[in-house]
Amino acid sequence: MAKNKAGYFPHDSNARNDTKIINLRARHGAEGYGVYFMLLERLRDESDYMSVTDYNAIAFDLHVSAGLIKSVVNDFGLFAFTPDGERFYSERFSAQMRSMDETAKKRSDAGREAVMARWAKKNDEKAGTVDKTPSNTKPNTNVYETYYERNTNKNRIEKKKESIEKKTKSPRAFVPPALSDVEEYVKAAGLDISPARFYEYYTANGWKAGRSQIVDWKAAARSWQAKEPAKPKHTPFVIDTGDGNAEADKARAEQDRKDTEEMYRRAIEQPGSRYEAIVRAWEKNGTLAKYGLPPLPANATGTTTHEATT
Repeated sequence: MAKNKAGYFPHDSNARNDTKIINLRARHGAEGYGVYFMLLERLRDESDYMSVTDYNAIAFDLHVSAGLIKSVVNDFGLFAFTPDGERFYSERFSAQMRSMDETAKKRSDAGREAVMARWAKKNDEKAGTVDKTPSNTKPNTNVYETYYERNTNKNRIEKKKESIEKKTKSPRAFVPPALSDVEEYVKAAGLDISPARFYEYYTANGWKAGRSQIVDWKAAARSWQAKEPAKPKHTPFVIDTGDGNAEADKARAEQDRKDTEEMYRRAIEQPGSRYEAIVRAWEKNGTLAKYGLPPLPANATGTTTHEATT
């Protein structure tokens, strides 16, 4: 008798590599392979997982020839027959389905027992036969405490506990860094930003990003990189020392003078920089005097005082 409901059965992903299946595919190709699994589907719909040996009826159902059905059922050892030969079945398929049925029955029985136990407990509570007195000792397992019910309640309690902890857990309080902390991190992370500007900005607005409290000031420092104005890039000095005609030599000498004055200006504006080191070397070898530039002051002030460049 057909079960008249959608069913399920396992299908091995490498079934096509079984020796019997390979023989089937070699003779009938993909069509034979498809017919084999359609036959298993028909068996799945039967209460005893067997089918009548009526090849014409099956062929009509599957829209293939009766000869193909007969060959798939008889020629490759994929199916077995009842002693009278009137029905056929798959031994492996039947074993798998019996295992699935036993598992499903155990689950169904456990669920039924749990429902019955809960109803019985409620009835006893109404009748006043259940001792509700609190006790410090763990009660013995009784008829109401089935395995299914105990584990279900345990999971429900754990989930509720996790939910409460998640809602009540307060975020860790933010501790603003000191300026020295910012300077140290900027240096270690290789960031090209001004630690002082970053620190002063966020100290002034209460260490907030928009309306939200900052929780990771180091991440804010990394994102500050995009806000920092780009530092001007100086063009490199290129001094041409090649030979040429008089006009070219004159143009080259003029360019050398401009480059020297530009280097001198940068040395004044950026004391302690590589520009100052270069200009002081020129001061010693007479290059500054060559272009009428005075020696650099002993202590640079950061302000250009040379008037020969104008």
